[in-house]
Amino acid sequence: MIEQTFRGDGVQHVIFTIGHSNHTPEKLASLLRANGVEVVLDVRSAPYSKFSPQFNRERLPAVLRPMRYAFMGDTLGGRPEGNEFYDEAGHVLYGPLSRSSSFLRGLEQVERNAQKYRIALLCSEADPSSCHRFLLISRTLRSRGFDPGQIRHILGDGSSRGEAAIGFQGLMLEDSWRSPLSVLPDRVPSHSSAG
Repeated sequence: MIEQTFRGDGVQHVIFTIGHSNHTPEKLASLLRANGVEVVLDVRSAPYSKFSPQFNRERLPAVLRPMRYAFMGDTLGGRPEGNEFYDEAGHVLYGPLSRSSSFLRGLEQVERNAQKYRIALLCSEADPSSCHRFLLISRTLRSRGFDPGQIRHILGDGSSRGEAAIGFQGLMLEDSWRSPLSVLPDRVPSHSSAG
């Protein structure tokens, strides 16, 4: 049975998240279909992989058909443009990113689509606890009033876990709210204008 709750004058479907990991295209599509997903929103900043080229942006619409596919990594990606979103070690600073106009525009699109369709946010990491789809996007959705019981993370074994079941051990205070790992190949240049 497909879960639904009502929100305002629209229907708030469950929002799923999933990582393509090293699945086959058939396995990814099967996991999404098993959860009734209609629209896949790709939240990878750079939807290309030398390890999993079957999930490159131009290939995904065919892999996912008849589900619809939309790229949203430009607004909801975990590697934003702009030095103001990184610390000196290259970690993404989730606080400033979560307040940026581009990110908020992307969240509004997710919220609107969740009232019309059964959606899944797609990234690459198998484990949501180490991915920005859990650490940043679903946390920000919750802070904006989205029912945490309506956010589910699809795992590779076919099960799905709710927000409360994701075991994250890191601090989530504003001053430490950042990506767990550096996401840049090199250190971010100094924020100072001295040169």
